[in-house]
Amino acid sequence: MLKLYNGSDMYPLQINETDWYIEHSYDGYDTLCFEIPDSHDMYPYLAEEARITDGDNLYAVKQIDDHGGYVNVTCSIDLDDWRERFWKSYRKTDSTLQQVFDDIKPQGWRLEGAGEITNHATIEASEGKGLENTTAEVILGRASEVYGVVFNFDALSKVVHVVDPSRYTPSGDYLTDELNLKALGYTGSTKDLVTRLYAYGKKDNDGNPVTIASVNDGKEYLDNNQYSDRVISAAWNDERYTSPESLLAAAREKLDALSYPVRSYECDVRNLGGNMFMYKVVTLIDRKRKIRTDHRVVAYKEYPKAHFYDVVTLSAVPPKIEGTVKSISAEVEQKISTAAQTATDAALEALQVITGAMGGHVKILMENGLPEAIEITHADGSTTLANKDGLTRGGNPYVYLIQQGTLDIDPESGGSVQLPNDWIGHEAEICVGVRNVLPQDETSVLHSLSLDSSWDAEHARAQILASCDMLSVGTGELIAPKNIEVNYCIIGR
Repeated sequence: MLKLYNGSDMYPLQINETDWYIEHSYDGYDTLCFEIPDSHDMYPYLAEEARITDGDNLYAVKQIDDHGGYVNVTCSIDLDDWRERFWKSYRKTDSTLQQVFDDIKPQGWRLEGAGEITNHATIEASEGKGLENTTAEVILGRASEVYGVVFNFDALSKVVHVVDPSRYTPSGDYLTDELNLKALGYTGSTKDLVTRLYAYGKKDNDGNPVTIASVNDGKEYLDNNQYSDRVISAAWNDERYTSPESLLAAAREKLDALSYPVRSYECDVRNLGGNMFMYKVVTLIDRKRKIRTDHRVVAYKEYPKAHFYDVVTLSAVPPKIEGTVKSISAEVEQKISTAAQTATDAALEALQVITGAMGGHVKILMENGLPEAIEITHADGSTTLANKDGLTRGGNPYVYLIQQGTLDIDPESGGSVQLPNDWIGHEAEICVGVRNVLPQDETSVLHSLSLDSSWDAEHARAQILASCDMLSVGTGELIAPKNIEVNYCIIGR
């Protein structure tokens, strides 16, 4: 159960089990997200920077999005302690990870798991130059890069856990659509494919870098043709490496990742007995592509009280470890009246609707060398003009209407949304997407899904239809779900 801190008091935050989840990220910066109706008794106490706990960690509210009667809240791990100390310049040479941590840690925090990270390294921005205008959080991010580890934060106990993802070996778990996958999304890319890597390390006083030639048969490069026989060259320079042997080992590991397509799978995974976690290595069987490969969990969307809805992202090539926080810059806040901001947002969204639905072309109108207005010429020859005076079409003020929300759909009869009377007679576009499908039983898996919608301008009513079949794993029969929940957005003019 989530709990909300209000001063020294703490209140239970009663939320449906499927309306809150934790997004575990590869770099350890987890995010808590939840949704409540604006009628929730705790809503008045929700504010930016309010503290919330799930019992395992402490989060700070960072974003509140209130629309359509529902409030979406996004929270980050409470790491304000790590943003308090400031250094004009920071550089620490020939140190272990534990030594760096002890040098920058906020009061009361401790490091666990650093005992296995025994190598010495230097924390700096570049060769001989320290990190400038920095905080403990930024320094810790740099340490993540230098030592090749990630940090998991426990803000409740003030513990930073050191994780070396490379130490995780295949777990023996298999994922397949025949067994424990509800859905499988695939992304593959060879945009950054490299098969030949030239590797260079620290430069000497004459500017000559360390190479691997002396330990690699006189060649300054390595080849890896595990995926492609083509020669695709790239250079890599890292002045942390002072010996050919260490540079060769690092280059070989780097090329092993670069020489294979970046492939990731997003999977709706059944609970697996609650045995899914970040960095875990599983064997994925993709029958469609006839691929059977070990993949690492690189992102994990966890529903702690409803694991049936968990989603993991698997990748054979883990993300590059790099500091999460690159710099701190002052944010200049421009205060705009609520009315003006609403009008601006409406105009921009209306323009998106017009250009997407009506075609035509867009022209920027200039005055004294500066942009003054946007003119849209539609496929029918009519024009829409957006300038400082507002939005007009054919010389008449543009009527902009929008309504969005969530709707329960009966699989047989569908559902409808009744709009206010001021929508009568207006054209409207309906955007709809599935939010949740409730199965007849926990063994049912999604087999097919289709959505349709129509607009009744005379009665200002949107009709939304959803057709869905689910496959019962137990019987092998196609059955209808209990209920389909959709998100809709209706835009009228």
